Amino acid sequence: MNILDLIIAVFLLISAMTGFKKGFLGYSGGRISNIAATAAALFFNNSMSAFLGNFFNLSSLVKAECNRIPVNNISPALSPSAVAGAGTRLAGIIVTAVSFIIVFVVSRIIFLMIWKKVAAWLNRGALTLPNQLGGLLIMVAKGIVIIVVLLVAVHPILQTLSLHKITQAAMILAYLQDSALAGLLFKISPHLIFIPGLAN
Repeated sequence: MNILDLIIAVFLLISAMTGFKKGFLGYSGGRISNIAATAAALFFNNSMSAFLGNFFNLSSLVKAECNRIPVNNISPALSPSAVAGAGTRLAGIIVTAVSFIIVFVVSRIIFLMIWKKVAAWLNRGALTLPNQLGGLLIMVAKGIVIIVVLLVAVHPILQTLSLHKITQAAMILAYLQDSALAGLLFKISPHLIFIPGLAN
């Protein structure tokens, strides 16, 4: 076991402790809320854009600001109609983006509040331990995936630098190839099969 094994072990231990504390319901709540908030933002985006346009006159304000940009100084060949059309389109894009962000943020807050109530109701009695173990397993699996991705990304870079006689890269590569945990991850992950050196 070398220093890299220690780093991997500590990282996975922290992941396990975090997952056990949050639980499966706590981990999945944020993901489900993001998905639900995105769906709500896509569904209600046009309604929010219309509301902002009618109530706050946002489209006209943004369009007026866009039309004040001295684009003729940039390109005198631009016609006034083209500039006005570009201002209208840019105003529409900005209002749509603002509407999406508003609906997403508000919806996510609402869904998280609802999910916390549901999770607190479900996470009682006999369901407490399975919830904690589920969170532990998910976070450890996530940690393993992160390490695997880093190994896949870093190993060929270290090999290339080592071939160019970069001492620090050669030293890190040696740690990587001598790591027992990195070798274990190589053996259990089909994505690492084609990385030379890690299987030894």
